Amino acid sequence: MNAIIESLESQDAEANTRARTALSLVVPLSLHLRSSKVPTGDVDEFRTRFTRLISSESNFTGLYRYLGDCSDYADLGRLNGYAQACLMRSVLQVFDDEFAAWSQAGSTVVHEGFRGEIADIDQSLREVSDEAPPVREDEIPNWVPESHWWWRAPRQQDMSEAERNSRLEYDRWDGV
Repeated sequence: MNAIIESLESQDAEANTRARTALSLVVPLSLHLRSSKVPTGDVDEFRTRFTRLISSESNFTGLYRYLGDCSDYADLGRLNGYAQACLMRSVLQVFDDEFAAWSQAGSTVVHEGFRGEIADIDQSLREVSDEAPPVREDEIPNWVPESHWWWRAPRQQDMSEAERNSRLEYDRWDGV
């Protein structure tokens, strides 16, 4: 928990770097908290402080940049962006479900923007799922719950390995 708070309080890094660092620690922290006995009060205090810090003027641009990057990957989902979009979307879901205390942190405006961005990302994932290369079951991280529907949304689960690889190895210059 301290590493997340320290990353968001750091004055040595840009907002984008601070937010990315904090979000990269969300899943390991979630897994750690499931197997440890951290007092509930400590976790609640952390959640409020985390949300307040990531919503602060000096950090929310990093959060929105992360959301924007996730959206960009989702838009590339018919080619090579789908798996990365899924990973980022799952990190955002773990953050929202387990660590965001929007109401206690007084972050209503940031929360509304966050929810809107998540809705846009989900819509993009749905739209590209008709042609997205499927993420193979053994490539889905074991911490991802079944409720993260986006991992299994591609409709062409039987896509040949040749077709899948041609999409995953797509380079933007291939279309030029």
